[in-house]
Amino acid sequence: MKRIIYSILILIIFFLTPSVLKSAPSDSLMTLITTTVKTLNDRATPIDKIHSEASINIKTKNMDQDGFIEIKLQRPDDFWFRIWGKFAFISKDAFFAHFNRKKFIYFNNLEDKVIEGPTTDKNIGHIIRVECSFDDMMNALSGAPTINLTKKDTISWSSDANYYILTLKSGKIKRYWIKKSDNSLEKYAYLARKTMNAYLLFEFSNYTISGSGYYAKNIKITKGTTKLTYNFKNVSLNNSSLNFTVTYPSGTKKIKW
Repeated sequence: MKRIIYSILILIIFFLTPSVLKSAPSDSLMTLITTTVKTLNDRATPIDKIHSEASINIKTKNMDQDGFIEIKLQRPDDFWFRIWGKFAFISKDAFFAHFNRKKFIYFNNLEDKVIEGPTTDKNIGHIIRVECSFDDMMNALSGAPTINLTKKDTISWSSDANYYILTLKSGKIKRYWIKKSDNSLEKYAYLARKTMNAYLLFEFSNYTISGSGYYAKNIKITKGTTKLTYNFKNVSLNNSSLNFTVTYPSGTKKIKW
């Protein structure tokens, strides 16, 4: 009798526990995860060879300014942007940058200098004021984020009425909120290992369909008290001849990072 009661209690606890995966996923659940991620990625991939413009806002403890950004992006290895507006650090005409996965070039028109160096999270942070990865920038500037599953990832999976929640843990911990209704990625975050609190958050909203793909028109990046928000106004896709050149006057001071 004790064994029967114990078994019933175990079953009750199991069924009352929220749907959170804490061990390696079963084959059927792994199929659901990979299918969900593939569907999301397949809808992002056609959003390519982009030439777009957006309004942009940068908010920090000491600044709340609006401006504009022009973007050129080609998957998987290049993005270029030009930013101009009322920002304190670009009160002159604009600044320009081109990044690929190995190196970048940045023309600071305010201080009349060109900076070149390797593409690292820290160097990206120095340029855009938010430290993040090259892939994070590809996600944010395209408006069509992807999820990269690898064999090194430890996978956790949960769900509620509206979202699939996927957590990947390898070198860093990333959590993704995927809408069940259309498999769009609403947000993803980097989580602190000890507290599991988000320290870097990317949010995507107002998705627009384009052929077999779709992209978000509104993107927000939050890190601490720094918030970078931009809203796409004009988007042109599948441009066959994007120019990623960063031009600057001859005699401009050059700096190597």
